[in-house]
Amino acid sequence: MTQTRSKNTREKLLNAAMDVFYTRGVSGTTLQDIAESAGVPLGNVYYHFKTKQDLIRAVIEARVDELHQDFGILEAKLEPKAALLTLITDSRKDKKNLIKYGCPYACLTADLREDSSDLVSQAGSLLEIWVEFATRQFKRLGKGKDSRALAESYVSGLQGGYLLARSTGSTVTLERQLNRLEQWIQGL
Repeated sequence: MTQTRSKNTREKLLNAAMDVFYTRGVSGTTLQDIAESAGVPLGNVYYHFKTKQDLIRAVIEARVDELHQDFGILEAKLEPKAALLTLITDSRKDKKNLIKYGCPYACLTADLREDSSDLVSQAGSLLEIWVEFATRQFKRLGKGKDSRALAESYVSGLQGGYLLARSTGSTVTLERQLNRLEQWIQGL
């Protein structure tokens, strides 16, 4: 029972950290903020994560797992064009958060850009997972050697749309970019 409770507490802390890092940024978040968000005493944070760096590392690992799982499901269930279009549809569903906070993966990567530890390269892998996923879809669509470049354009289009929308607070900006990407993918 104690081991299960401990695992549940760790999961609560990890989920709280993912949310708080996303909405407040890594540097704007303390371990106390995460403990409060998780509804647990601060000592529990230190029991599961000795340092903030350890917690950040766990968040990055959870985000990596999340992407691999989500993209794996898309690839298993959908044809490549539909898989790429799903990310656009999901962006529309989450546009309120995207406009307010940006992309959770890109924000985490950007927040850690100034960090001198190995966390920078670990966080940088988050967007690389997006590019790898898109590259596989373009390969499945028969785009061969151009697949990587097309994937980079696709991910840049999504991420650029998120950034512009966040910077301007404009739903119209995001929707225009998503429409352009959607037309491009449908025309393949």
